[in-house]
Amino acid sequence: MEAIVCSTPMLKRPALVAVDGVDGSGKTTFAGRLVVRYQELGRTAHVVHLDDFLNRREIRYRLGRDSPEGFFRDTYDIPTFMTKVIVPLRTERPQFEPSTIARIRRSTRIPSSSRMATW
Repeated sequence: MEAIVCSTPMLKRPALVAVDGVDGSGKTTFAGRLVVRYQELGRTAHVVHLDDFLNRREIRYRLGRDSPEGFFRDTYDIPTFMTKVIVPLRTERPQFEPSTIARIRRSTRIPSSSRMATW
């Protein structure tokens, strides 16, 4: 972990560090520890879960709950993830809508907030 933190460049815009792994492998725990370490060094860090950008059930399961193709193509709302997270990270002072980043466990998306938070 220390190697990741120390090798993350100081940019005029936020750096993106992605954590990937299979279910139950400890991604959330590891990401949380990374945030703590960045904060100990005076850097700002946020965790964004791709699971916060699930498509509605009717989209996710349109090819069936057990469809590998459906899982690959339909599970995540990638356009919204790109618009709300990745594209803003390319700017020097990105903003995101806190309600968009809230974990979505139901089929409905949380309405957008008029509040904006600066990273």
